[in-house]
Amino acid sequence: MQYLTQENAADLNFIKQILSKNGLSIIKTIVPLKSGSRSVAYYADDYIVRFPKAEIIWQTMKREKALLI
Repeated sequence: MQYLTQENAADLNFIKQILSKNGLSIIKTIVPLKSGSRSVAYYADDYIVRFPKAEIIWQTMKREKALLI
């Protein structure tokens, strides 16, 4: 898992690289969205993707995913 920091959250090439490694290599456009204090969100073509800023948030997102599947 890769966590975003203030330093790399604006690096859209870094975000594209993470998405590509996770099966979304066709993404053409990435637009930062207004984010909360716990995660960073982007509009990536037809997807909304969210990255945690801390381990505790990653654990919460894993629980959310388990509930949705």
